[in-house]
Amino acid sequence: IGTLLVFATFVIASVGASDWAACVNARQTLLENGPPQVNEIAGPTEEWVAIEAIWQATDPVPESGWDRAKLVAPTCDADAPLSNGLNWYLIAAVCFIGAIFCFVSARPRKKPTVEPRRKSRPTTRTESKPQKTSIDVAEPIEISLDDVSEADRQRDSQTLMAFVEEKRVEESESLAESSTRLDGLYVPPGYDSRPILYVDSHATDAVNEDETRFRDLSTALKRAQKMALSGAGGVQVRVAPGVYQTSIEIPSNVVIVNQRLPDSGDAMSRLRWMSSQELDSPDRVTILADPNSEFGVRFGPGTRHGIFGCYVVGRQGLKQTGILLNQAETAAIVHCVIEGFQDSGIKAQRVGSELPGMGLVVSGSLIRNNSATQGGGIFASESSITIETSVIQENRARNGGGLYIEHARHPAAVRGTRFVANRAQLPQNPSEDPMKHRLVKWGTDQGLGGGLYILGSHAKLVDIESVDNGASIAGGGGAFLGSKVLIQNSEHRSKFARNRARIGGGIFGVGWTANETTLKLTEIDLLENMAQASGGGLSVVGQTVAQAIDCTVQHNEVPEGVGGGVSCHIGGYFDAQSGSVSQNSAGSH
Repeated sequence: IGTLLVFATFVIASVGASDWAACVNARQTLLENGPPQVNEIAGPTEEWVAIEAIWQATDPVPESGWDRAKLVAPTCDADAPLSNGLNWYLIAAVCFIGAIFCFVSARPRKKPTVEPRRKSRPTTRTESKPQKTSIDVAEPIEISLDDVSEADRQRDSQTLMAFVEEKRVEESESLAESSTRLDGLYVPPGYDSRPILYVDSHATDAVNEDETRFRDLSTALKRAQKMALSGAGGVQVRVAPGVYQTSIEIPSNVVIVNQRLPDSGDAMSRLRWMSSQELDSPDRVTILADPNSEFGVRFGPGTRHGIFGCYVVGRQGLKQTGILLNQAETAAIVHCVIEGFQDSGIKAQRVGSELPGMGLVVSGSLIRNNSATQGGGIFASESSITIETSVIQENRARNGGGLYIEHARHPAAVRGTRFVANRAQLPQNPSEDPMKHRLVKWGTDQGLGGGLYILGSHAKLVDIESVDNGASIAGGGGAFLGSKVLIQNSEHRSKFARNRARIGGGIFGVGWTANETTLKLTEIDLLENMAQASGGGLSVVGQTVAQAIDCTVQHNEVPEGVGGGVSCHIGGYFDAQSGSVSQNSAGSH
């Protein structure tokens, strides 16, 4: 724009100057030659009229063309289009504005900083061909869930910190005074220097002068939310033991912590400390859901909020969810007990984001005696979820008695967790043999996955135990549909033992077109599982490939069917590399 403005002013000035010069040249020549012959009709020319007075007053006419030009120049000044000084001022103003545009646009600009994009991880898809009866020795299956270089890990960490960790603000003296070092008591990571609010239902005063002590939990959370929004960066709400008969919503950047939760020991020792508490225990914080609420605790949209060291208990006979999460970015459920709910102990919907490391973390917790249609213990849909060092016990659902995961945003991670005595039950078993219907129908069937049910997801299961679980149809220990699943050991061997189902007493895998299933089992034990029809230890069906490396498949049985240890149907393929498949029994084979 600046360049165009400057160029236009030069063109206009040049045209004006050219017109003026042509006028001066013509009139000084006319002055030299004298009066032209006058046409009687048209009269004298305009050029002669303009200089006639000069010709008459000048005797003799100067011989020098320069002197003649000086005589006639004033007449051209009056007739030239740029004779008006205002026009020149306008031209100068336009030229000045154009120069400013040029100067501004020519200034160097700082290039935006772009985070380096993480390299995409290689993914190996394994196709299984239906009705395959024989195959050569298979190459090891590669599942890329853990195929991450150290550089990628550091890049993930840096990217995550840039998005998740908020910049620490300098806290005022009053804010610093409200932060107290809690020797011997648990403080969530990142909250050791954050302000603290205290809640005690037995306190004699409702609120102290500086508004840091409360009797009512909901009131304290409202105060914490205001503090977090005003720049505190994060607020602890430390709760004294007692029963709080209310349903609560935990705001973003706020955590609830049992004031008596010890700092010593590891996650499993704190879990034992929590699970041993009775209702009247002097260390127990109980949140008893409001009978008029659909949940006990809710996490709304937000980040860095959590609950630590609390019991969340449902009302008998009411359809409630223990902890409900909807579109939260990051949330933590740590050292908690969630029990007695009839619409899932934990329900996560669209939790997390596209960034790795975001989502829900369940750690050191006990999820027991809950029920639902899908995911009695934990239900996670389109979410990022990590479960570690926890126990999921005696939960019931039609699919996924203990854990139900569908369409996970990032690979689901389950580490050091036990699934015990969970059930995927139907009111009555269907009369149709499920092995005779179309493979795709498995995606909508029920009665699958007593311990775990994973649909359309990637998952990594490390050091897990799935024992004494049952399913009406398939996958007593775990059912995996259209998924890529890696089950392996780290500190001790993963185990599927004493599980029961009609098909696949221990593990059941099924895949169909565009929803293939790959199972990679490394150093796991399939022991004493039972199926009624096929696959006492493991059943692979349809477009499913299962590879077992250094696994033990023993003492499984199918009293009236086939495949005491392992069964393959409708193209399912199993490859054992080292390990042992022995001492299994079946009625037919």
